[in-house]
Amino acid sequence: MPSPPPTASLRDRGDEHTEQPNAPASSAQAPTSGSRRWVRLALAILAVVLLAGALSPALGSGMRGDDSHVSIDLEGHRAYTGESLPSYILGQLEAGIDGGRPMPIGVTQGLTFASVMNERLPYKLGIVVLALAAVGMLWIFLRRLGLASLPTFLVVCVAFMLSLQFRATHDPVLGYAGTPQMSMLILFSGLWAYLRYLQGDSRKWYVLSLLLAVALVLNYEANPPLVLAFACLHLGHDARRTHSWRTAVPFLAIGAAMTLTSVYTHSTTTAPGGYEAALDIFTIVQVALRQAVSGIPGVFFVSGSQGLLADPTRAELVAALWRAALLGLVLVAALLMVRGTSPKGAARAGILPAAGIGVVLMSCSGLYISLAAQHQQLIGLGGGHLATFAGTLGFVLVAVAAWTLWGSRLAASGLAIAGVALVASGLAFASQYSNLRVVAIERPGIEQRDLTRAALKQGILDDVPPATTVYVSNRDLGWAFGNLIFYGGTIDYLAYLQTGTAYDIRPDAPPGPTCDSSTTFPVQDCASVSRSVAVFAPRASQNGGTAILAEGMPSGAVDRVNPRRITVLARGVSAQGATPALIGTRRNGRPWTANAVRWTRQDAGEGWVRYETTLPRSGGPLAWTLTDPRSAVDFNNSTRTPGQSVRMFGTKHLLP
Repeated sequence: MPSPPPTASLRDRGDEHTEQPNAPASSAQAPTSGSRRWVRLALAILAVVLLAGALSPALGSGMRGDDSHVSIDLEGHRAYTGESLPSYILGQLEAGIDGGRPMPIGVTQGLTFASVMNERLPYKLGIVVLALAAVGMLWIFLRRLGLASLPTFLVVCVAFMLSLQFRATHDPVLGYAGTPQMSMLILFSGLWAYLRYLQGDSRKWYVLSLLLAVALVLNYEANPPLVLAFACLHLGHDARRTHSWRTAVPFLAIGAAMTLTSVYTHSTTTAPGGYEAALDIFTIVQVALRQAVSGIPGVFFVSGSQGLLADPTRAELVAALWRAALLGLVLVAALLMVRGTSPKGAARAGILPAAGIGVVLMSCSGLYISLAAQHQQLIGLGGGHLATFAGTLGFVLVAVAAWTLWGSRLAASGLAIAGVALVASGLAFASQYSNLRVVAIERPGIEQRDLTRAALKQGILDDVPPATTVYVSNRDLGWAFGNLIFYGGTIDYLAYLQTGTAYDIRPDAPPGPTCDSSTTFPVQDCASVSRSVAVFAPRASQNGGTAILAEGMPSGAVDRVNPRRITVLARGVSAQGATPALIGTRRNGRPWTANAVRWTRQDAGEGWVRYETTLPRSGGPLAWTLTDPRSAVDFNNSTRTPGQSVRMFGTKHLLP
């Protein structure tokens, strides 16, 4: 193993990396006054609040389609089969390799995360904590690099908020089990260990950095190009000395080996799924550039954000405004703190490595993703994929490098300070509003999910025979990006987890082209329909909700014959009458209301009321037309604007 380069090839040892750029040059510096210490502490706290404010809206977002699939299906499959988590993970690892996606650490971490954090709020909280951990490790690395100071910490938090932009489709902070955050945590831990070795610490740090580089490329299939970040630590540090650069060669070899492995597995796999390479050079470059700019502040907002920007609510504007104002305040404080100073030698030495690593994260994190046919179709301008979190931290590093080089020059002019603060605050306001809107439009999906789970728990299906085919509608299951039937089986597993019965639950839509009717559970949508069928329709509303179950229709005439029995579980305003708030349409097209028949009403506890009725063989409503008139949720309604979706369940949850 190569010996470490001389310490002087990087920077002098000692504590120079912890010196503040605004510290007086004199070695006889007077102790900081008590009032000044309190000011600095207050600024640090405000910066942490800024960091938390950037991430906190993610806690209110819905589950991604992939997350619903992984968390619900994993838990449901294990509950149904009794399979252990290690055995399940092993099967998924084999499937991933067969599918041309060798990333065993990421699969293991993601499935373990989903198994432990299988409810929405803990799941989101875990991702936020991992994101904070990644930022914290970045800061530890910057300290080792010699770029640590309170003003720089303030800039890290400012740059992070500016760059962090939620996407309405795939987004690393809103889902995907924290795997993108884990990648960055591994990367900056490896860079920190390698830098310790280069600065003269023992060889064990070099070994640790190599092990972490291996973990990095095995964590996510797009990570191999990121090993270039290790080579960036040699930038500006006597780079012509080959013995110094030689220690970076094993990192590059790790990336190359994993790249070749990925190419081989993708070329030999027979598994479908859109991850096969599409090697049109123009398309690849175009998609790679879209990924590379995903970390630039405001890019998602400027792109139009898929129609998310119109018709803002007061809550969204207020929440975005205080974040933008706080960002401006923190940035002004940072500029005033470095006014009249210049960076120390250690800080200057860290500028080029920080900038180089930042450029690698922004430009290379999405490079391999751009080769896949599926992602070429998904990634538009301003969009991105899971690599956007790496792009965000890359932008933070570029901003820190620029700050170290030019921050004191900007601070020399009061007009420049005001101008930079106003521009940054404006960008923050735009991106934070966009982030809040992305989260807000998922509220109907969250409410529908909660209503469905609660109704199942309350026993809406308890009297339904196990051999029944239960139909659900796409209008009710658009739970955030993707939906509960984005992957076959998820709704079946959700019902099984709540009821303990393996129902055949399927959508009112043709089965997918890759349907296997031989499986016993979950029953695939292409299997024969049972003789006994039912229709289940959850309908959430702002002041309550209704879960409808209609039974007793012939299996071949669900859309032509009215049900014989209707059961309704209602809560809130929908549960206040002697009859449920229910309307429908008869076969002849005439309207029908719940008042037309007699109902039994029973208090089911916890604010729920259970209504039941039996209908005649004719003259009743068709099952598909039954609904709660108070519920505006309809995921098949393409005419509803994002602003209308936001207002559907109120906006107080968007504050603070």
